[in-house]
Amino acid sequence: MPFAAELAVFVAMLETFGGLAVAIGFATRVFGPMLAIQMLTICVALGPTYPWIDRGIEYPIPLGCIALLITFYGSSPWSIDGLKGREL
Repeated sequence: MPFAAELAVFVAMLETFGGLAVAIGFATRVFGPMLAIQMLTICVALGPTYPWIDRGIEYPIPLGCIALLITFYGSSPWSIDGLKGREL
């Protein structure tokens, strides 16, 4: 895989900071699609091996769907974006 080291750093940063940002409701419409695309990529990469048990896709599918829902609905009124009065 080309740029594997850089890709690993990007994925680690996205899961750490993007997950924290979505959890506190900051820039959910920015990080939500990024997390959904990451989960879709994981499903495509792991799908041909063994889809449901061992290294399966039973966790990335719901996480990707939840990231899409967060993207479409945005953050709640009690989140950081809601308290600021506008979403990024």
